[in-house]
Amino acid sequence: MIKLSTVVVCGLLSAGCLANTLEGVWKLVAAKHKYEGEQQWITLDIRNSFVSFKIIKDGYYSVITQDADKNIFGAKMGRYQFADNHYSEQFIAHDQPQFIGEKHDFTYKLDGDNWFIYSDDIVEKWQRVSANPNLDPD
Repeated sequence: MIKLSTVVVCGLLSAGCLANTLEGVWKLVAAKHKYEGEQQWITLDIRNSFVSFKIIKDGYYSVITQDADKNIFGAKMGRYQFADNHYSEQFIAHDQPQFIGEKHDFTYKLDGDNWFIYSDDIVEKWQRVSANPNLDPD
């Protein structure tokens, strides 16, 4: 009940308070992308060998992605901004240097520990990673 009250009060008070709800570690749990020049959506195969994490803190974000089975590794970081339901990322560093300096704009929705990001070519669902995961196998 305290968490819900805090989110509601923060939502009514300021965008700065919302930034605190975005801050943390997020794991990509579902995604569809359209790649350059393509019209068809491609659903990313998110399974045990594929992991992608986004870290949000103090106006900066970083994303680390790896698919060990396909020998793929990706990394990027930069500044983020948001207002209302709009979210943007501007790359400061990127594993594909041609993207450095680019800004990508999204619409987003925050639903508890689920963060949905939408654009013309990306639909992603991120899930907050618990600060206190239960490591007990039972």
